[in-house]
Amino acid sequence: MNKPRPRVIYVMSDGPDRSKVGITTNLAQRLKSIRVNSLSLVAVEWHSEPREDAALVESVVHQALLDRRIAGEWFAVSANETIVAVQRAIVAVDSKVETRIRRLPDGRHESGIFR
Repeated sequence: MNKPRPRVIYVMSDGPDRSKVGITTNLAQRLKSIRVNSLSLVAVEWHSEPREDAALVESVVHQALLDRRIAGEWFAVSANETIVAVQRAIVAVDSKVETRIRRLPDGRHESGIFR
C-alpha cells in the first residue's frame, strides 16, 4: 500500500472575514491558480510543513467550520480564526483524539475534540 504524498495545509484570505483552507503539494502554484480566478487579492496567511495526513486535517477543519462555509473551501471566518481551527485539528489528529460534529437546535454545527 502506498503512503499518501506529503502536502501542506494552507490558509488563504481575500478579505478580513473570508478565508480558504486547502492542501497542496505546490503552494506557489496553487496561489497562482487561485489568483488567476479571483477578482480580489488573495494572500497566503499560514501554511504547515508537508504532512502525509494533510487530507485528514483538512477534513476535520472543514467540518469544524461547516456552518460558516461560503462555497467549496471558502469560509466566512477571519484568517486568524481559521489558523486556530487548523492548529486545533492538527493537535487532534496528532493526538489521535476523537473529533465529533453535532447539529445544534438552531441548525448550526458544533465540533468538539475529546480524549
